[in-house]
Amino acid sequence: MSFFNELNRRNVTRIAVAYGVAGWLLTEVASVVLPTFQAPGWVLQVLIALLIMGFPLALIFAWVYELTPEGLKKESEIQQDQSITSHTARKLNLVVIVLLVIAIGLIAFDRFIARDAPQPVADVNSVQQTQGDGAIPSVAVLAFQNMSTDAENEFFADGISEEILNLLADVSGLSVASRTSAFAFKSKSLPIPEIARALNVRYVLEGSVRKAGEQVRVTAQLIDADTDRHLWSETYDRALRDIFSIQDEIAAAIGQALQVRLLGDEGSEVKAEAIDPDVYTRFLEARYLLRRRGDADMQESNRLLIDVVAAEPGFARAHILLGEAYLLNTNEGALVEEKVGLALANMHASLARSLDPGLGGIDMILGNIANENNNPWAALQYFEQAIRLEPEEARPYHWRGMIYLSLGYRDRCIQDMEKTLELDPQNPNVHYAFANCLLMGAGDFDRAIELAARGPDLGNPGGYILTVVAEDLRGDRAAALGHLLHYLEEFGTQDEGYDALLAHWQGKDAGDPLTREQLDTANERILLFRGETEAVLQKLSQDGFQNSVIRDLWADRYSELRGDPRFVAELEAYGAFEVWRELGPPPGCQVSGESFSCQAQ
Repeated sequence: MSFFNELNRRNVTRIAVAYGVAGWLLTEVASVVLPTFQAPGWVLQVLIALLIMGFPLALIFAWVYELTPEGLKKESEIQQDQSITSHTARKLNLVVIVLLVIAIGLIAFDRFIARDAPQPVADVNSVQQTQGDGAIPSVAVLAFQNMSTDAENEFFADGISEEILNLLADVSGLSVASRTSAFAFKSKSLPIPEIARALNVRYVLEGSVRKAGEQVRVTAQLIDADTDRHLWSETYDRALRDIFSIQDEIAAAIGQALQVRLLGDEGSEVKAEAIDPDVYTRFLEARYLLRRRGDADMQESNRLLIDVVAAEPGFARAHILLGEAYLLNTNEGALVEEKVGLALANMHASLARSLDPGLGGIDMILGNIANENNNPWAALQYFEQAIRLEPEEARPYHWRGMIYLSLGYRDRCIQDMEKTLELDPQNPNVHYAFANCLLMGAGDFDRAIELAARGPDLGNPGGYILTVVAEDLRGDRAAALGHLLHYLEEFGTQDEGYDALLAHWQGKDAGDPLTREQLDTANERILLFRGETEAVLQKLSQDGFQNSVIRDLWADRYSELRGDPRFVAELEAYGAFEVWRELGPPPGCQVSGESFSCQAQ
């Protein structure tokens, strides 16, 4: 008897077919059911891995054992005339047929019935009523779960959800939560209504992505957070080259569910930008790596983006992202010297402008470059243009507010930060910057402390130090000391000056002045804590303008320091005078001939 015939006689081939069909059915059902229960992506990955590992074991088991009326027995222990493998074969044939019928039925339902059937969309009148007269529907797009067997495809799942977010953000009739805030809930098992409240939205889009080679499956569902019910859901099984049509179809379905036409500010229809799928995949990976900020990640991101713009030189968003990468790489010192990085960032922003002048990201890059080059007035104009192009994008409000903070405009800073917090409520850096604004002038200490303390909860431990600043400015040294101790216990110290400050505040140094070496190495904020204002002015004169230092000096406590000509000289070097001439000098400062002065109070 041939080996193949022996496999058939022992029902090994039938077991293989039955196992394969059953495993496929189980995987398909799990890929639909697991996202409903917000199961993490690794659950499906583990299930598939177990099924793959179990396949050879099932074949070995079928070869070695035979099912008899007395139970399982080794095949070697059964006489040929006592074997009932033919009877077992008929049962297995029936099982395979049933499984195949179920599989064919499932495929047919998915391809021809479910796709054409009307989706469970809420009644149009009820949606319109709950939105209110003239109200714009608000939506958050959560990070889609990676359901691929390869965990490294997480960048693809994140990228697709962000692309859908960007597509919806271009629709003039929708208010879309920022990516930073929406993605802050990634991998957090929280009820949708709770997430919606935190993001100040009514509707939430969630989903999953599974990529296998050139095939992708995208599942998406739109949820009304007020009622916690699904307005719409769909699963797309397509080739990778169709990923852009999937994005368009999801956006169209959301527009239909919320009764919103997919039109941009110019009145044209909003559609996904289609490029070569392989290049697009590299773009998504580069963006994902850039946001991780690690040196190695940023270098790989740069390499990928250079490949992307070489392959698709007309892809404006890739030029913008590469410009951002060069700006970040100059800040982090990972790749290029600052002047080179700024020049390259400017070049790619200019190329993007020639390709698609309507992209607000161009002006955000140019605004940052202008600010780095000590031209805050030009930076303000660029950020203003970015806001006109993309009024729901939080970053230009944030960055403009930070410039106002450096220039002494407390009210303007607060106004921008209020808007930024509205658009990006889960961004820890926004809470930090807003708290800084509130400490200018007389200071709103209670709210500043509340915002600063919220920052660490969201991922920015610097909020602890800002709480120390707020308590110190308020005059509560005991509270400031307590926050400082907590910060040092939680995160340790990266600056030996904090040890000297701690000793000073605890009375262990009996008020001894800092040594020359300590003065040179201590950061300016620690010097301000100790009252070493002369040392701060000297360091500013030696080291040049520093935004982080100047921002602290707008507090009421340092009005005398602001009366020193060296303070105004630093702001002049930054380019503040041009802004002060256009907007008027900030409180406490005034025109002095052809120059300005700030009066000690």
